[in-house]
Amino acid sequence: MEAIVERIAAKHNISKAAAKELVKTFLDEVVTEVKTVGRVAFIGFGTFEKVEKAARNSYNPREQKVVVVPATTLPKFKAGTKFKEAVKLA
Repeated sequence: MEAIVERIAAKHNISKAAAKELVKTFLDEVVTEVKTVGRVAFIGFGTFEKVEKAARNSYNPREQKVVVVPATTLPKFKAGTKFKEAVKLA
C-alpha cells in the first residue's frame, strides 16, 4: 500500500500522511458500504459485494467423519472490463 500512497501524494502534491489517510478512509467506506448495502460498483474497475455461503457438510479425512461447515458471509470482488484489459496488456 505504501507505493500507492507515495504515488497519490506525488500526483496530487500532498503529504504522504494525508494521502495515507485518504486511502484508509476510502477503503473503510468501501467496507462499510459492502457491509450495509451489500454491493459497491466502480464502473470499469470492478464490483465488491457481500456473498452468503450456505452451511454444508464436508469430510475430515484425519478423523474420518463428516463435519458441518457453518453458514458464513464473505466478501467477493469481480474485476471490471477496463481493469481486466489493463492487466492483460501489462
